[in-house]
Parts: sequence; structure tokens; C-alpha cells
Amino acid sequence: DKKIIHLSDNEVFLDGGAYDGDTIRLIIKESKNRFKNIFAFEPDNKNYKKINNYVRQLKDSRIKIFRLGLGDKNNTLSFTNEGNLQSKVIKYGKIQIKIVPIDKYIDEHFTYIKLDIEGFEKKALIGAKKTIKKYKPKLVICSYHNLNDIWELTILIKKFRPDYKIFLRHYSDFLMDTICYAV
Repeated sequence: DKKIIHLSDNEVFLDGGAYDGDTIRLIIKESKNRFKNIFAFEPDNKNYKKINNYVRQLKDSRIKIFRLGLGDKNNTLSFTNEGNLQSKVIKYGKIQIKIVPIDKYIDEHFTYIKLDIEGFEKKALIGAKKTIKKYKPKLVICSYHNLNDIWELTILIKKFRPDYKIFLRHYSDFLMDTICYAV
């Protein structure tokens, strides 16, 4: 939402739940290709291949992709690998994926964090606690995957950094597409 988030020319983006590269495309377009780095995380192998092909065509060393999920601790979890927007962690999935906390996996001064990770947003925020406290990145967090996300994610963000301003925006006629912005 351009009314809430204003991009600088030196943004360092973390794209959690990078899907097929849709957010990377949007970042490139909205920033007019002026950004420092993009770090994209996507655990779904089919989606990862789509992103990898797209990024290879761009030949832009500022964009790095990881076939990993984000959470609150290093872990291996079961996953449903659909190759679409419905890929998610499930109790008895056939595929195992690695989960990493942002704070322990990558030491970077993130200025912008987007999370759309099918119900793992809270755990990923916990795994990014030090980064959030230290750098106060702009946050764009999907808050509709779990029933309590709208208030739990907001409370958690404010607990980490009380100086965040929180905005909730709903973009559809359905329960989906409610986004928490923190700036």
C-alpha cells in the first residue's frame, strides 16, 4: 500500500513466502529497480524452481533465493508441495522442508520484511525478533491464515517495538487478504 509504505533507493527486502517471484516483480517495478538487495525464501520446490528460472533470466546478483521456510527455530517439518499458493506445513506431509529463523540464518540490515507463509507468520516474526528490534524494518505481514492472527501479530510486533505504527488493510470480499503493515 503506497499510502503506508514508502520505498527508499536502498531497501533491503526479505520476501518470506516468495511463491513464484510475484513480490520480486512488484519490488522491481515499484522501486524502478532501485534497491540494494532482495532475499527471497520459498520452501516449495516447484515454486522455488519458478523463482530460480525467473531470477536467472534477470541476471541480477542483488537477488538471492533460498529454498527454506521461515520460523522461530531451526527445524525440519512436513510440507504439502503443491506448486501453488496453497503450499504449507502440515502434520503428515510427504515432503520435508528446512525451517530457519531469520536472526540465526542471515545477518543483514533488512529495511523491509514481507511474510505470506501460510500460518507461520507469528513464528517467523519470533525468529526475526532481534532484527526487528535492532533495525525496525517496514513490515508487511499477512494476518488471515489463523483466526487470531489479526490481534496476535499486532500485539507481538508492538511488544518487539512499541514505536511501530500499525495499519490493517483488507483487500477482498473474503476472509483472505488482510494485511498488517507496521512502519
